Amino acid sequence: MSHFDDLCQLSSAVEEKKKDVERLIRREAVRLVSFYKDWLGLPSEHWVDERGECRPYVDVGFIGNDGTFQAAHISEMPMQTDGTLQMVLRTATGSNIDFPAVTVPVSLQLMSAGDGGIDVAISVNNDKPIPVFVTGTDEYSYSEVALKIKSHIQKAIQKQYPASLK
Repeated sequence: MSHFDDLCQLSSAVEEKKKDVERLIRREAVRLVSFYKDWLGLPSEHWVDERGECRPYVDVGFIGNDGTFQAAHISEMPMQTDGTLQMVLRTATGSNIDFPAVTVPVSLQLMSAGDGGIDVAISVNNDKPIPVFVTGTDEYSYSEVALKIKSHIQKAIQKQYPASLK
């Protein structure tokens, strides 16, 4: 076998591991969003606005170049070169178009994976990452993350409080 073949095999093995990490982190992002929706106790997945448009209570996406939220499936979001998945959760704060939907950036990075579960570092709004150990049977792994997301939404809502009434 040539030295070039050695390099090709190593490169191929690294690319496979990168795909494994991407698959695991996307799976956990889906689990986090699902947990968050259940945790909120939403009345339904969607609400209908005054114009009859169906709007999700929680949406996933990213902030586009124009500064607006762009809905996207987790599977369509690009992975960062360090294996981090960055997404934005947009949460409705009521069933009325007048109530703002609040966006909160969330990033997930795989720290380790094994037979017992995986370690994920999750940063909410660029705060200090929250270490989460996830097993296949643990339903509450993301409770601390959901609380942090809620906290950021509450802060965003409170910033909109009229200064004259504070």
